[in-house]
Amino acid sequence: MVGLVSSSSPHCQKKNILRHKVYLHFFLDDLENSMLIVTSGELFPDNYKWIKWISSYRTELFWISSNGSLFHCPSRARELDPNERFTTPSGSLLHSGGGDKSNLTPVICGSHYYFCGSKCTRLGKSGQPDLILTGDDRLSAASIAIRQGMALWLTGGVSCQNNYLDTTVVIDLDSKEEQEFLRLPTKLAGHCLEPLGNGGKSAILHGGDRYEDVDFEWIVEARSWLIEDLDREVDSGHHSSWLPLDSMLMERTQHTCGVLKVNGGIDGSSIVEIVVAAGGFNGLWDATDSVEFLILEETDDGAGQSSASAARWSEGPTLPVLLTNAGSATADNQARMFVAGGFTDSPVQELSREVFSLHCDNVLSCYWSKNDVELPAALYRPVVMVLPPFSAYSSGR
Repeated sequence: MVGLVSSSSPHCQKKNILRHKVYLHFFLDDLENSMLIVTSGELFPDNYKWIKWISSYRTELFWISSNGSLFHCPSRARELDPNERFTTPSGSLLHSGGGDKSNLTPVICGSHYYFCGSKCTRLGKSGQPDLILTGDDRLSAASIAIRQGMALWLTGGVSCQNNYLDTTVVIDLDSKEEQEFLRLPTKLAGHCLEPLGNGGKSAILHGGDRYEDVDFEWIVEARSWLIEDLDREVDSGHHSSWLPLDSMLMERTQHTCGVLKVNGGIDGSSIVEIVVAAGGFNGLWDATDSVEFLILEETDDGAGQSSASAARWSEGPTLPVLLTNAGSATADNQARMFVAGGFTDSPVQELSREVFSLHCDNVLSCYWSKNDVELPAALYRPVVMVLPPFSAYSSGR
């Protein structure tokens, strides 16, 4: 396979695996570099032709070098338990085990095209899912970690009855609690939700699609919104309103997104956050390679209303291909964004095995590159996460 490094590579030998009767653990305390986790999503059998959708059955691990290159560790791949097989899922890394900041657990939530009901589970935990949600089941939802990384905020999506949702829920897997939270500003699926600032106390929402019953048509959104004080929102139950921000230059849904932290100028005198909206379907439901940036000044508590409300979306460097429904995650202290899998429309329509990365030397110099490594299987809407260096990834407690 092109660009793959075998598990005999010293990069993979740094990791020790212990197989327990119930849990599969990865202990990476000695790892100085980050790991890219690619999991779940969907693929097509029979060389990925348009015959039948099936859920991906594997989790793949990639070692990230200091220059952003990826090294695949095939012996570290793992078959997914049936409770981890979702269609159009979402997920995030959460702290577990009493708030131990070095213990990170990949959590995925979602539903399935072929049966109703949503669930959340720790990746790698066999047996029953951690939590079967009592509220709406959700396809194409978006989620982020909140409450200092101790809870997952799951938002919007499409129900099993094909109803678009504006409801959201906060999920605490340690206590197995599910709490309704503030509604989205409109019903949305295929949208992006990204944390801002240190600790994710604020977040930005952009894009997505919804169905208008009055006009009997699907609408693709260009609008974006800011929500602040997410810790206070959860703890006090106080629901403040979403702050409307500048609309994107293009309507887009099922796009790729992330937040980069880069030098604000050539002299590196300041740090800014760049909200990235890449690819997806435009308002005509055509795949696009368009990329947009929303540049925000960083404060101690993240991007405030004054910074965000004055910011304007602008064009960024285009993707190497027309791309929708890819997975993404940031690495290198949010200096680089990885984009993996998805559905490409160039030069032909097919699922993608490619991995791209977006890197910014400063706010004036950002560029895409294609990694030599490819995914072992082409995946539609995979969940992609980056495990930070010097952290312990444990799939169970």
